[in-house]
Amino acid sequence: MVLSPAVMAHPHSFIDMKTELVAQDDTFTGLKMTWTMDEITSADLLYDAGEAKPGSVVWKKLAAGVMANVLGQHYFSEIWHNQQRVKFLNLPTEYNLSRNGHKAVLEFILPLAEPPKLTGQRFEILTFDPTYFVDMFYDKYTLEETYEVLDAIQREDFDDLRGELGDLLFQVVFYAQMASEQDRFNFEDVCHAISDKLERRHPHIFGDATAETSSEVLKNWEAIKTAERADKAQHSALDDIPKALPALMRAHKIQKRCHNVGFDWTTLGPVVAKVHEEIDEVMHEAQQSVVDGEKLEEEIGDLLFATVNLSRHLGSKAETALQKANDKFERRFREVEAIIAAQGLSMPGATLEQMEAAWQQVKRGEKR
Repeated sequence: MVLSPAVMAHPHSFIDMKTELVAQDDTFTGLKMTWTMDEITSADLLYDAGEAKPGSVVWKKLAAGVMANVLGQHYFSEIWHNQQRVKFLNLPTEYNLSRNGHKAVLEFILPLAEPPKLTGQRFEILTFDPTYFVDMFYDKYTLEETYEVLDAIQREDFDDLRGELGDLLFQVVFYAQMASEQDRFNFEDVCHAISDKLERRHPHIFGDATAETSSEVLKNWEAIKTAERADKAQHSALDDIPKALPALMRAHKIQKRCHNVGFDWTTLGPVVAKVHEEIDEVMHEAQQSVVDGEKLEEEIGDLLFATVNLSRHLGSKAETALQKANDKFERRFREVEAIIAAQGLSMPGATLEQMEAAWQQVKRGEKR
């Protein structure tokens, strides 16, 4: 049995690794790995597992997800024999995820590609913190919690909002704790950072600057952000626009930044013409005898970007406009379902003509 100290398997994860040799007769067949994850890393896994019983489908899916992250990474271990590294098979033969208190425990058998004999042989087993690491990202959870907060706000469900804000706060504490364990910053530093930023960006409140109108406040805000980018050696107007933003919102921000430095049309005509141009290019690609999917996707993206630009020039945010369109469509579709059901039909069973007639009925009802 080989016991390793806690190794930093990822900048966000600490794992206690236990490695046991697996042998059959006189043949060294593989390693049995037991990875006990730290409480922070375990939190999301155990939350997703809930009250599911060990060995259930829920645990099996979670185990498969974790194993998918570590395949091909050499499992932070190497075996050397006769000055040559012994190769593992690509896939573990067995794996299991379980709970031990507040920690998740991953166990798996890692077979050797060409099992060597044991008797009279010397093996060196290394467990290390490699330059590559297992990717264990939590961004999807943060994004999900953020959207759930926004949904509760839009529904004005304050009981639900209280709980959703707690879930989002947990994400903040979660990341701060991970950073603290790496001696980078802690939760108190996070609070100081936002406090300092608010004071810095509101000199008309906390400083000697003056701003009589909202437009002056925004002008000061942009000037301060430009100076901050310069201090960070960010030389492009687009440097600090988050890539994780929803695509329509990011497009709007990109175009607005370009506008702020003068790279923008000054009249509506060219903006509208660009939309028509992009529609033509989409149709050109779509009508090819052999459609190039990647090229068509690129042209659709260009069309969406041009449409966001048109929306911006007309004083509207495309993200907000599309959300409203989604809500309107959903409301109308639900009414169509009700009309079809009242006719003794189901949506799959109704004809397109019947559904279209119901749709027009809903639209007429809205105009009254």
